[in-house]
Amino acid sequence: MKKEIKVEWTGSYPCLCSGRWVITINGNDVSDCIPVDLQGSPMNTENDYQQWHFEDWVDVWETVHQGLPFDAWLAKNQWVKSLPIDSSQYEELYDAISDCDWIYGSCGGCI
Repeated sequence: MKKEIKVEWTGSYPCLCSGRWVITINGNDVSDCIPVDLQGSPMNTENDYQQWHFEDWVDVWETVHQGLPFDAWLAKNQWVKSLPIDSSQYEELYDAISDCDWIYGSCGGCI
């Protein structure tokens, strides 16, 4: 039976990097399955991200494409296999994480 997967990143502008991942499956919080070093960090899913940097004291925004495609991401994130979902839903989880994923410098709150 297909289980309902919900993913949320609790950080928001102006401090996108101050948050944590919340994953619920069929309404049950399974966020404790996420390794401690990833609970408050980007998940490195493949995506186009907005990122800023300074040039001559002016903030410049650009689109960067980075992160791991699904197969490489899953190989690096073996913790996913401890979640109470069928392997047929791993890509659905990846997509849900990717929808919320971020990179450092992507919100501009540090400017």
